[in-house]
Amino acid sequence: MKTFIISLGTIFLLLLMANPSFSQRDSMRAEMKEQLSKLMKERLVEKVGLSEITADRFMKALDENGTQVRALMKERRDLMDEIDFDPGAQDVEKKMDRTIEIDIKIAELRKSFKSELREFMSAQEIAKTMKFRKKFEKELKKEIRKKRGGPDSRGPGGPNNDGPGGPPFDGHEGEDGPPPPPFER
Repeated sequence: MKTFIISLGTIFLLLLMANPSFSQRDSMRAEMKEQLSKLMKERLVEKVGLSEITADRFMKALDENGTQVRALMKERRDLMDEIDFDPGAQDVEKKMDRTIEIDIKIAELRKSFKSELREFMSAQEIAKTMKFRKKFEKELKKEIRKKRGGPDSRGPGGPNNDGPGGPPFDGHEGEDGPPPPPFER
């Protein structure tokens, strides 16, 4: 009984210690998101030539649309994982149909996003903004890769990183195993 109480107390203390770290991580993530949004807005004004008001409206619309699209993408990924895990499941057809419905819904959200932008932006401003966003996201990913390490910024080992499976199979049997089976059609 005494061991049970000590174990329960230990678990309780571990939960208390772990909880602030999760909330701290969430607050750091929220702060980082806010900083990125602020930077993106500044660059939209500076590089694209949007007014402060237009940039604010754009960022608000982008955030709302992005939230909806991310939720649908998560649902789609989860469904695809379920399909990959058990392709012979009874409800696999319904899951595949739902992924198609999600794809359609995402396309509709993108279309409505553009329509919303057209209420306060010209077609040229939207085009410039799309080009800017693509470049901004590419540079952001590049910076994140740099921060994570590696000469080529593709991870800890750079471009020659063999990944979790080790080096590619060189055709000789050994500890890497036999060659993969030939591709059949």
